[in-house]
Amino acid sequence: MTETHTKTILVLANSIKKYPSRCVAGIEMFLDEGVYKFVNWIRPVHPSQKEGTLPLCRTMVNGHPTEPLQVVKIFGGGQSTALYFLSDSS
Repeated sequence: MTETHTKTILVLANSIKKYPSRCVAGIEMFLDEGVYKFVNWIRPVHPSQKEGTLPLCRTMVNGHPTEPLQVVKIFGGGQSTALYFLSDSS
């Protein structure tokens, strides 16, 4: 059984890369004593995709495209390079 990771990111980019695949990137953030801290640059990828992309369906949140400055959670198992699912952060 693989371990599941959850990270919260502020999306800074969602671009087309090798249509219909997408490249989503942002900065990891977490709440520390009531203050948001920004730590690592994150570009989630899907293990089945070449060139570090995500399938279009994996970049949707509640049926809508992920947009810059949106805060989302990413879920996945194993290494950070296997994170591949976005959802609303609330």
